[in-house]
Amino acid sequence: MTVACIVQARFNSTRLPGKIMLRLPNGRLVIEEVLYRCKQIPLVDVVVAAIADDAASDVIVAPSLAAGAAVVRGSETDVLARYLAAAEQVGATEILRVTSDCPLIDPRLCGMVIQARRETGVDYACNNMPATFFHGSDCEVFTIDCLRRAAQIGDDAYPENREGVDVWMRESPDVTRYSLVRNGPSQRHIRLTLDAPEDWTAICTEFTARMGA
Repeated sequence: MTVACIVQARFNSTRLPGKIMLRLPNGRLVIEEVLYRCKQIPLVDVVVAAIADDAASDVIVAPSLAAGAAVVRGSETDVLARYLAAAEQVGATEILRVTSDCPLIDPRLCGMVIQARRETGVDYACNNMPATFFHGSDCEVFTIDCLRRAAQIGDDAYPENREGVDVWMRESPDVTRYSLVRNGPSQRHIRLTLDAPEDWTAICTEFTARMGA
């Protein structure tokens, strides 16, 4: 059994272009920090940066390799196909999905989601159905069979599936699911994911606070 943590990454972003190449207060680029944290996740065998194949995203390759991740290039818009290609290239049987705009992703929490999927035996497990952990800690894990089935779904039934990756997995009655819920009050009011300039301020403030703790 091979667990691959696959991190989707591209340079272009509508609201904050080049956001994953920004440098955090600890000195790492956002993409480096995400990959570094993913390498700390329990049960993960290999970390893969699934990078869009447009020219603008070429700049992401070197820091991804330097962070110790395997690199697979694929369609900028068909992210599902990019995931499947990455999973098959490394021989993954389980895939943990993390996005590159979450530099405060929690390795321990990700490991708990992997373990929960194994214990329940479901096709798909996550930590946000319902969402009780902070924005920026979301992750999901699914089997290679589930990913292959998702890739075969027609666009008419799930039009956002190719770009969203998980739309069919999260909605179809043909998929068994489990969601980890936080033991304690919801943290969903906390936003630590990088989508807009104001998010960058909040993330840098959090990093500085943790470095000084």
